[in-house]
Amino acid sequence: GAQLARSTTVMAEEKKIGEKFKGNDFLESTEEKIKLYQYWYSKATISALVDECEEYGKKVAFLSTPSIYFSMDQKSPLYKRSRLFDFDKAFASDPGFVFYDYRNPGGIPSSLRYTFDFIVIDPPAVTDKVLKFYAKAAKLLLKSRSKSSLWQCCGHSRLADSSDGRIIISSLAGKDHATLMYDLFNVKPCSFLPSIPNLMYQYHFYTNYDSPRLSKPNPDQPVPDPKKTSVRSRLKDFGSQK
Repeated sequence: GAQLARSTTVMAEEKKIGEKFKGNDFLESTEEKIKLYQYWYSKATISALVDECEEYGKKVAFLSTPSIYFSMDQKSPLYKRSRLFDFDKAFASDPGFVFYDYRNPGGIPSSLRYTFDFIVIDPPAVTDKVLKFYAKAAKLLLKSRSKSSLWQCCGHSRLADSSDGRIIISSLAGKDHATLMYDLFNVKPCSFLPSIPNLMYQYHFYTNYDSPRLSKPNPDQPVPDPKKTSVRSRLKDFGSQK
């Protein structure tokens, strides 16, 4: 009886997750690789981020966000100008793919540096060390009105207001974490919460600009999921094929 009840609960949960992926070609055809810390956003969350890119971006850098990149209109000029920076070479056949190991931001090709006006980031973990790597990558990719788009603040290098571009990045909530995100990326938390069905953590979006769309609750995730934790995730064996 108990085993049957658990099986029924699991099946119901899987069906619920499936509904959040249904109708998006990428989500329906691309499995998450846990070893690479791939956890896709729901269809509704992806749609909102695609709308943001299309409304504000002219050339978008997608850092570790293949679900958003491949959900854009692949015939559009914006898609053709944009690039996916990702570790997973399964996406390498796409003309916009750029191999990217977050631990080596210096490996970003010089021809792509300071050429993007919009960046979307979904780091595989949210430790200080990992986020600092992404901050360096964002500095190298965003257009800037000055020679240096970083300020030194509180022991961190922060993207300055002179950076001529927009950022959306996902991370955890909390006052201390929000301070870190501001120190590194010059971003503030949004009301729009991402729905990430298979992730045990409740993430939040941060931006460095005011977005009417992201200032409202996400109908797909109106409040933080009480089943999920805001304890920092730990990154182990990233890229391991074991």
